[in-house]
Amino acid sequence: MKAIIITIGDEILMGQILDTNSQYIARSLTDMGVEITEILSIPDKRDEIYETVEYAMSEADLIIVTGGLGPTKDDVTKKVLAEYFGSQLKMNEEVFARLEEMLKRRGLTMNEGNRSQALLPDNCRILRNDKGTASGMWFEKGWKSLISLPGVPFEMEHLIDTSVMPEKEVSAFTIGIPDAESIRCPRIPIGTNAGKLGRCLKRGIEIGLSSFSGTGEITYYGERGKCKTPG
Repeated sequence: MKAIIITIGDEILMGQILDTNSQYIARSLTDMGVEITEILSIPDKRDEIYETVEYAMSEADLIIVTGGLGPTKDDVTKKVLAEYFGSQLKMNEEVFARLEEMLKRRGLTMNEGNRSQALLPDNCRILRNDKGTASGMWFEKGWKSLISLPGVPFEMEHLIDTSVMPEKEVSAFTIGIPDAESIRCPRIPIGTNAGKLGRCLKRGIEIGLSSFSGTGEITYYGERGKCKTPG
């Protein structure tokens, strides 16, 4: 599976901050067996974002975007993604209530900027952000996925770890089929099962695998109902 990472923000292009988000995402995806083909940094401009997303969707199976989800007028990522995926921004009452409670705990009141954070596209899965006010967004188009995450590093890392990388999510996009399942084979060398995996491929069963350094564990991914432990 191929992935493209897009970071949005003038501050990155101006050298004001270091892009640690791409490093974290690339390492996380590589550990799951996903191939990163490009890492792109672009400014907070509507046309740049739209054209880059359009390009990435034509070239990769998974696109992860960070940045541009703040409450200020120059944060236009959410609007551009809604436009690209043909959705409308609507008030998400669950997110609004969570933001209201978060602000209350901090002794703050809701303002128009905070309120805008609960305006979200109506055709994506909302990723709950317990570390900040900007929700993550998971869009699907065919078998391709675009995941938009906040640019604040600790918020992005939280969502990667809790909403993007868990096996129940990763198994669905590692091999690029919507209905996938996984089987873990602890401490069984890949070479031991190479012949059996080859026979699966000959029968037309799509499979993928990922290994985890230090654990001796291999995870095989395949079509639901067609997976069984190699043996």
